[in-house]
Amino acid sequence: MLLKSSQIAALFDGFIRINNFNANANSSNITTAITTPLATAGRGGVSVPLQAATNTTIGVVTTGTTVALFLASSEKPALDNAGNKVYGRLTESSGVYTLNYFSNVAGVETAYTFASTTIDFVIPYRFDFARLPSDFAIAFPINDINIAAGGGVVARQFSEKLTVTATNTLSNLTFTPNFDYNISVEINGKVENSFGGGSASFSRNVKTLIWNQANAGYQILTTDDVVARYTTLE
Repeated sequence: MLLKSSQIAALFDGFIRINNFNANANSSNITTAITTPLATAGRGGVSVPLQAATNTTIGVVTTGTTVALFLASSEKPALDNAGNKVYGRLTESSGVYTLNYFSNVAGVETAYTFASTTIDFVIPYRFDFARLPSDFAIAFPINDINIAAGGGVVARQFSEKLTVTATNTLSNLTFTPNFDYNISVEINGKVENSFGGGSASFSRNVKTLIWNQANAGYQILTTDDVVARYTTLE
């Protein structure tokens, strides 16, 4: 006679996905957000309880849990202003589940504050064998689209229009370029690049392009049309 799944005393960790969550401030109460998916998270769509997991009981895994955060609009990783990935740390207290936001700034974990951003993320859940989803081992449904199937990170080409916010001052790039020599700036149809080191028309600090009027031989004005092209790993 075969054993039933309910007779097997074993615990397995899988993932629960939360979509279109509005992150605001440096932490969020996600209790309500995770309640809905738990109602159908088990094998065959059965419910699993909202409770903190232990070594011997099922539930949300909160001990040492780091949560990857992705922009809902693009599934790209959430980034701080310096281009560092933003992540969450999941905690539970008296039945309230909180996601605290951080980024790693020069090797130091630093609190990060979202400005009303819609994100997707997955949290780990410890299942018993009876309710273990059949796809638990592969169901990490959010992916960084810049990860190649063969492994490794692939740079992509990105173009965007920049705003001249003041004379010789440009709005920040959306992403962080991976190589300075892949950056070009087109100003009213004239292409400038960052070759030449100290004699280049512009330099870069993370996502900020710094225009050098003396090297370029002209200034850029708020009425100018500016397009930046560069490669990025983000």
